[in-house]
Amino acid sequence: MTENELKEFVDSLSENELQELKNEIDKRVRKNYFRKFFNATSLQMFLFVVILEFLIEVIVEILFD
Repeated sequence: MTENELKEFVDSLSENELQELKNEIDKRVRKNYFRKFFNATSLQMFLFVVILEFLIEVIVEILFD
């Protein structure tokens, strides 16, 4: 599909159809993002958790000291 064909297609959609298309695109983008994030190796996930715990400790110390 060329860019012009895509523009014509989008222009021909009603407001409801356009909103449904936007929702579907958003859903697929989110799904791909989470799939890539959770496809990390166990070492990457371990490091992520360790760094997250460290950041939480630092924030708590800053807020309550």
